Amino acid sequence: MTPQLISAHSVSAFIVAIVSCLHPAVAADNQRPNFVVIYTDDLQHGVTGFTGHPRGQLTPVLDAAAASGTVFTDAHVVYALCGPSRAALLSGKYGSRNGMMDFQTRMKPQPTFVSRLRDDGYQTNVVGKWHINLTPEQAGFQTWTTFHGNGPYYNRTVNDNGTDRTAHKLIDEFCTDISTEFLRRAAETNSPFLLLHATQLPHMDGQRKWPARPESLGRISPGSVTLPRNWNDDLAGKPPYLSTVRNRRVAFEEYGYQNPEKLRQHTQQYHAVTTEMDSALAPLFATLRETGLDRNTYVFMMSDNGWMMGEHGMTSKMLAYEACTRVPFFVSGPGIRSARCDELVLNIDIAPTVLDIAGLPVPERMQGRSLVPLLNLKAE
Repeated sequence: MTPQLISAHSVSAFIVAIVSCLHPAVAADNQRPNFVVIYTDDLQHGVTGFTGHPRGQLTPVLDAAAASGTVFTDAHVVYALCGPSRAALLSGKYGSRNGMMDFQTRMKPQPTFVSRLRDDGYQTNVVGKWHINLTPEQAGFQTWTTFHGNGPYYNRTVNDNGTDRTAHKLIDEFCTDISTEFLRRAAETNSPFLLLHATQLPHMDGQRKWPARPESLGRISPGSVTLPRNWNDDLAGKPPYLSTVRNRRVAFEEYGYQNPEKLRQHTQQYHAVTTEMDSALAPLFATLRETGLDRNTYVFMMSDNGWMMGEHGMTSKMLAYEACTRVPFFVSGPGIRSARCDELVLNIDIAPTVLDIAGLPVPERMQGRSLVPLLNLKAE
């Protein structure tokens, strides 16, 4: 008898079937699971309601989405800087292995969790900020609508699959429009997909400002802003370089953080653009519900790094302080119970977790770990 050749897709389907037996919620109606990864920019851990913001009014859209999933209360990025954080997300590896340690080094061409999904029959699409040296196509994306680095919130030039377009509205709202179009097409074709949706907000614009809309600012009173308990830290006993590091210098010389009222006003602006980022995501979640994709789609939400809003009298990120590395993170989807998990988890854990849920092997050289055991998957 002549041996039958088995296609890669058939092998993958067999693996998914096995995973579905172990975790019956992984694949609904015998369909392969879909994935949406939302990667926000400079979103501090304590600003979202689901991570404990005392007023709980800044991120109602994300809070509602997190309520049905597992919230990781001690999530961190391996390097609190835009580019290296994105390289870590895509590769599932630390910068010492993926090649991108800072903006002077470059991510090495290598398989990503995206390219592995693509090779297994997934539609792969990225929308929003792109801040690494590889092209989206080199990283495994078949389609993309991206902008590189930072720039204006309005009239932003984006690269739409090789053609320049202008976003004639708030960039995050424009990107959500693109992502919802992709989701509706995916629902019609009934093909498995991965969507990476990367926001610009609440990152500053190209002028290092937070140009919030007046109505957004009006929702937040500077007097309601609670200052960090260490905002007036004199840095006694800490390494001498911290007194002159850019985070401290800009905070004092440009933003006036030594004055508590100026710090409150600056925080008001940051909170205001955070609400705009959150509101811009609402149509994305609505589309998942309206199309029925939510029944078979796992949503991962994390930020590329945190942001210092006066902690130790500083601003920005990059330092190994908790305000820089600790980020909001939740995973929701079919079979995931509403829960809070206090385990230490990292952004490099997303790649192996997605592959695990998809029923694909996790490469040995990936340094992240699958979070499936922590997701409280329940049988339907």
